[in-house]
Amino acid sequence: MNIKILLSITLFLTATCMISAQAKTFKINAQSFITQSKKIGNEWNTQDEIRELYILKKGKQQYVLAYYPYKDEGGDCNNLFWTKEWLTVKTNTIIITTRHFQKTGRDPITEWERKTFTVSRNGEVELTEQLYKKYGSKEWTTEER
Repeated sequence: MNIKILLSITLFLTATCMISAQAKTFKINAQSFITQSKKIGNEWNTQDEIRELYILKKGKQQYVLAYYPYKDEGGDCNNLFWTKEWLTVKTNTIIITTRHFQKTGRDPITEWERKTFTVSRNGEVELTEQLYKKYGSKEWTTEER
């Protein structure tokens, strides 16, 4: 077999595997959802990973929300900040949990954030709860203080 053909086949299979590994589907209330991952540049000249969530309606993808499995939040001369988020599905809810990190632990920032979205039977997605927890606190609050 020609080496160019082998290289083309290998490149095609590698690209196909990479694309399929970046998309994930799941169902809530018989509605199909898909997440798609991509890397994007930021103001700190690093790469953030973003995942966009879509609902499949009438064969078309409709944007719902986005979250960052990793996001560089930059810093100043005293501290560095970054964020990690993950998606959890429980019955008819989508939960986005956010963990805000800092290098020194000295800044009074929100450490945890949790957004709960409820999915109706017809596929409507609504933010139904948003909670915060300050750095070092054990208490969840409805207001970011």
